[in-house]
Amino acid sequence: MRDLDQDNRFHLQELDVLSDESVQNAVSNVVERYGRVDILVNNAGIRCFGPLAEIPLSATQNTSDPNVFGYFVYGTLEFLSGFRLQR
Repeated sequence: MRDLDQDNRFHLQELDVLSDESVQNAVSNVVERYGRVDILVNNAGIRCFGPLAEIPLSATQNTSDPNVFGYFVYGTLEFLSGFRLQR
């Protein structure tokens, strides 16, 4: 991955998917560097391991927040607004 960061065709950025501000900064950084966003690889997500009946509700909540809010609400929606502006 570090090799890709040296290639100007790619932009790798670490961010907190549960922070709207962090995601907004990522979008701004990409647009500032390249002038637009062409593709988003949004692969953030976690999961619980074990039999469903044995997984505590708190673990389910900890899984849902990054998978729903981080992946979709903050990540995808923020980048979609940038895609729409590029039309």
